[in-house]
Amino acid sequence: MIRTNFEATAVANLKALASTAYGPAIAKYEEMSKQADRFAGEPIVVAKAIARAVEARRPAARYVAPRFNSFAVAMSALLPTRV
Repeated sequence: MIRTNFEATAVANLKALASTAYGPAIAKYEEMSKQADRFAGEPIVVAKAIARAVEARRPAARYVAPRFNSFAVAMSALLPTRV
């Protein structure tokens, strides 16, 4: 996850729905969003990965940015996609 203004823009009008039947789901979403934002990387991390790929003599097939996402990529290679 990368920290950007996209989410703030996308959910700007959700407050108007807080008093509807969607209120509990919106509250849960906002709580989860705040937790996820703690682990979000800065956009400069992605920019550096792109620069590394562009400058590489033989670029890799994949670049993981931010690095802490490497665990998720490794686990996706080890775990089955279907049960």
